[in-house]
Amino acid sequence: SSDPTRGVRDFDAMVVADPSMAAVVACAENVASSNAIVLVTGESGVGKEVVAAHLHRSSARGAQPFVLFHCEAGADAFPSDGPFGGGCFEAANGGTLLLDEVGGMDLRMQAKLLGALQDREAGRSVGVPFNVRIVATTNRDLQREIQLGRFRVDLYFRLNVVSIRVPPLRQRPLDVAALATSFARKYAAA
Repeated sequence: SSDPTRGVRDFDAMVVADPSMAAVVACAENVASSNAIVLVTGESGVGKEVVAAHLHRSSARGAQPFVLFHCEAGADAFPSDGPFGGGCFEAANGGTLLLDEVGGMDLRMQAKLLGALQDREAGRSVGVPFNVRIVATTNRDLQREIQLGRFRVDLYFRLNVVSIRVPPLRQRPLDVAALATSFARKYAAA
């Protein structure tokens, strides 16, 4: 039998053998040199955050901060100025801000995020310019969320500059064997 990891490229935390996932990685690497906002979509558990981290590491910002912000936390979990009052933008300055599961953000936070993206400023009372690459992920159908009145269409168009869809593992048969072999090797060595 053939080795399922033969021809497999290991991208940091990703094991890629299937052509559909190789296309995702190629797209991420192609867009890494730009500062375009990237929207990474796919079901829960497909590796959207791993793709976003690879995009960051492949970019000129790779040595700078990679800050993950969980958007589903809800506005009440933050100070009165919210997460976009400067905090996460300041922490990611020069690097990448990952807006994880942006589809779960409430409308009030969406408005604040949109304002920060439009003005390229964040801060409590005086806007502070920021230099941040934005990558957003979602497992939701944002166009459906827009139709249901749960996601702002103007924010969608700001975030959907470049879209990368990560296919589920059931659509990546070559990755199944490669991942199994990779995990077996990793844990056998431990």
